[in-house]
Amino acid sequence: MATDQQQQQERQSAQAAQDDQQQHAQQQQAERAQADTTDGLANKKPEDLTPEELRLMADTMPGEGPGD
Repeated sequence: MATDQQQQQERQSAQAAQDDQQQHAQQQQAERAQADTTDGLANKKPEDLTPEELRLMADTMPGEGPGD
């Protein structure tokens, strides 16, 4: 009887570990997808940017200016 309980606990532990790994993989995938959609200016040409987008880029670039 004790071995049956031990086996059941081991199976539950293995299932919990597998669930944790799957959840971690899903979280990483979601983070990558968010990073891909966050940088909407990455594939735009400078002449295609709106004045607001140009200001955003200038505010986030290193160099002399506000925020440095």
